[in-house]
Amino acid sequence: MNAEVVIGLAVMGVGAAMVAFLRTPAELRFKLPEQAQVAGAEYAEQYSFKERAQFILIALALNGALFLLWKFWALPLWTDFANMAPCYEFWGVGGIAVLFYSLFVGLPLLLALAAAVFISRRGVKILRDGQVPYRGEKMFRPTRIKRARIAVLTGWAHVLAPLPLVALAVWGAPHAEALSSGFTGQNFDYTQCPAGRKATAENP
Repeated sequence: MNAEVVIGLAVMGVGAAMVAFLRTPAELRFKLPEQAQVAGAEYAEQYSFKERAQFILIALALNGALFLLWKFWALPLWTDFANMAPCYEFWGVGGIAVLFYSLFVGLPLLLALAAAVFISRRGVKILRDGQVPYRGEKMFRPTRIKRARIAVLTGWAHVLAPLPLVALAVWGAPHAEALSSGFTGQNFDYTQCPAGRKATAENP
């Protein structure tokens, strides 16, 4: 399938979507389909359309900024360090050790910290209120409030979410040690080290 056919199909799809949008009554264009709710059941509060739009815009802005920061600053910096790790030394620790410990220990612990901030905090609130979603938590779709055992299990699952990542870091520590200790530097060209950087081979 050549590019012209793909572009033609894409244009037809966009055109069909626009026609369907325009033929939809104005009061229903931005309204999400509502699910049938069980009579007598208690449901969590939902975000309004304005709150949903604000949430999406903020999420897009933050994720876009993080992507650009990673793409044009952090990734080139990390790539340069990974390629020239034997040239660096931080407080007496060789760059190779820093590289492997960052990958096998630092990254899992960083993700565990993120899980603790964004997931475990929600679990604490669920356990505090004895229900999921917790009191005052808004949802994007009709969500029935659950209590008793299911709420306790959900709460603890959220609270303990960082543990697998911490276990991964504990598992990775000896592997990082083995990999960094096994590096001899015989196949690395230390003449490529940036100016002002001493090769770790010269600083055992």
